Amino acid sequence: MAAAWGWLTRHRRAVLVAAVLAVSAWWFSAYPRGVTAAWVDAARGHDEIQAYGYPEPKRFESARLLRERYGVHTNTVAGCVVTYELRWYVSGYNSVSIPNINARHGKDVFEECYEEAFVAWRRDQPRE
Repeated sequence: MAAAWGWLTRHRRAVLVAAVLAVSAWWFSAYPRGVTAAWVDAARGHDEIQAYGYPEPKRFESARLLRERYGVHTNTVAGCVVTYELRWYVSGYNSVSIPNINARHGKDVFEECYEEAFVAWRRDQPRE
């Protein structure tokens, strides 16, 4: 233990640089980590898209339609406060999962479900 502590005190600058590089690499790798996670999920047969932010009312109906018709799970990973790292991760994830899901079904299932949810939402809104 003493030898390890002695080494750390002699090489403080190198340890600090290594720590900063490790944190930076993790932070800047958010997009590739999202892509990798999406490929792993697709390989194991898990269909998911990720979302963040304050949800508009149509998103709940759209998510329900996606889940019931196509087995696509909508995972809301954050509310209104979203970090850049999380935005990059979600962007990387969805850049793989959305085209894979659409290719498997042969059409844009997200646009179909969103349009249907929008029509239902407009129908249920009171007219002024």
